[in-house]
Amino acid sequence: MTTRTLRRLLIAVAPAAFVLTSMPAPASAQATPQGDSFSVIAQQPGFIQRRPDVAYDVTNHVFLAVSANPNLRGRFMDGNGTPLGAPFDIDQRGATQQVPRVAWSPHAGTRGGFLVTWLDYQQTDRSQIWGRLVSFSSGGAPAFITTEFMISDANEDVHPEMGAAVAYSSQSQVFLVAYRDGPNTDIRGQRVSNIGLKTGAEIAITSTPYWEAEPTIAYNPDRDEFMIAYFAEPSNGAGLVLTVPVRAGDGVVTRAPVAYGGGSYITVPQLEYDQKSQRYLAAHYARRPGPVFEGRWLRADGTPDPALGLFPIAAGYGSYDGFHLVRSSVTETYLAAFHGLDNNDVAVEVGATGTPGVPFRATFSCPTCSAANAGSGTGNFNPRIAASRGAPEWMLVTARSFTEIIGHRFRGTASTGGGGGANAAADTRIVIDLPVANSTNVQPFAIAGWALDAGSRQSNSGVDRVDLWAFPDSGTPTYLGSPTYGTARPDVASAFGNARWANSGYGGAIRGVVPGRYTFRTFAHSTVAGQFNNAAEVVASATANPMMHLDLPTAGLTTTVGATFTLAGWTLDAAAVSGTGINTVHVWAFKDPDTNPVATFIGTATLGGARPDVQAAFGLGTQFAATGFSRDLSLPTSGQWAIIAFGHSTVTNSFVVGGVKRVVVR
Repeated sequence: MTTRTLRRLLIAVAPAAFVLTSMPAPASAQATPQGDSFSVIAQQPGFIQRRPDVAYDVTNHVFLAVSANPNLRGRFMDGNGTPLGAPFDIDQRGATQQVPRVAWSPHAGTRGGFLVTWLDYQQTDRSQIWGRLVSFSSGGAPAFITTEFMISDANEDVHPEMGAAVAYSSQSQVFLVAYRDGPNTDIRGQRVSNIGLKTGAEIAITSTPYWEAEPTIAYNPDRDEFMIAYFAEPSNGAGLVLTVPVRAGDGVVTRAPVAYGGGSYITVPQLEYDQKSQRYLAAHYARRPGPVFEGRWLRADGTPDPALGLFPIAAGYGSYDGFHLVRSSVTETYLAAFHGLDNNDVAVEVGATGTPGVPFRATFSCPTCSAANAGSGTGNFNPRIAASRGAPEWMLVTARSFTEIIGHRFRGTASTGGGGGANAAADTRIVIDLPVANSTNVQPFAIAGWALDAGSRQSNSGVDRVDLWAFPDSGTPTYLGSPTYGTARPDVASAFGNARWANSGYGGAIRGVVPGRYTFRTFAHSTVAGQFNNAAEVVASATANPMMHLDLPTAGLTTTVGATFTLAGWTLDAAAVSGTGINTVHVWAFKDPDTNPVATFIGTATLGGARPDVQAAFGLGTQFAATGFSRDLSLPTSGQWAIIAFGHSTVTNSFVVGGVKRVVVR
């Protein structure tokens, strides 16, 4: 490492001593490896593979693993780690690529997509960060959303051993990519859109006289803010770990760096946000003087709580460049992976309160690997993890012998539990699968997910009811009732390892809300706790669904009628909770409509006509049995007329739908 000429320190060090607190009590969190290790991206003769990464696709429930050096490749896996399709080239230009990173967005492409970033040397003799967006398609084939594009500035020389951290804002719908500017050893960032365009200028995340490196990013949806943690070295042999927030919406750095730890040797900072407790878990490697991975709780603004000091996660492991920490929203715990004391990687589950379990071996024999890598090979390097959103599990990828990318699954604490007997403490879990986050949906649309209480030891799921509320961006929340609970979810039962959760699904329809953006929340009622004690939420938009059709006068561009005739048709708003959704129809007439802009109000139509054909055609309930309307008209003069009907929706409280007929009165 190098130290630059001292200038004024621009780092605000938080008022806390960097000392370890005592070791927490023995842990209840203890993840378990599942089966053998398996080959993900096979060995290619003459090439090395190192520094892989992996991310999870919430929509398609698949993982994407990536690896490079010199060619960047990817491969999809299902939730069990079964490879889907063949490995594929992500950068197809023939350049040299290194240190890929990957993050997923629900808004890229038609069903979500991954932004893959990497270090690239093709543009100039300096290295830059490049990227490409790709999504999963049937059979595991890649569906590329963009071509390759440069993310960092062309004149920068990015550090060749450090990947560009990447995270996604679900609210601003933008990625942030953070990397170390080689010549200046500062941290830089660039926001990237879901179609691969740079959003705004490059961001100077730090600008200090110190050697800075190894940025990592966590996204805080409560503040729509990216929090960057990184390492800085004010002098040789000494280091700090610090945080800097970047507003997702405009890329503004909102405060100076704040340190939360330091010591004689600090590397590989990690950061994860817990939305439930609204705090971050920060972690890193240190020597004090012996090697230790240590953590610290940070407040939602990224600053340390002075009352909560550093605590050990795992001691005795030396892993200056191989450490990753990921939170599972299903188990609400963390899995950390790092290099072990022999050829294998090691992992440890950290509980929701920071209590670590016992470190355990994380890589094993690999029957699907090449012969040289069927055992532990000459080592497993640079492990990276992704958490499943559909099961209490993590997926690890690592480089075996620097020649082959292998994977391994781990099941978290939530998957354990006995059968029968007294209940354990309430441990309620609830997930929303539909609607997709930040989607726009025509009412009625599905709300679906699963809920259970892992503390239940009875023969049921531990949940007996789910309530649904809609919270608008502004205004009063609306209770939307109780979706049907108890539908079959064999996938949940399999993931949690117990048949009592086979009927933990819930589902229903969202309808009757005023069009707009909402936070839809489902609340689980636990039979263990005897109360509603957990909730899930998703932000999505709802639109109305008005329809109208005029049947009479008969079809045709222009119909000849007598002085008196009938206008008739049907109309509804399928978003309505009750009734047809239309409470009045106004009829207007234009004489010589091609030249006369002045309309004459004729009156209101009679509603409530039986239309079983409409009800059947759209598969609607009995509330939509009487959608017909009619109005007898007597126009004052002969000639050309345009007759227009407007329907007033009870959902939007406005006239939202219309129909027109052109007639010639004899």
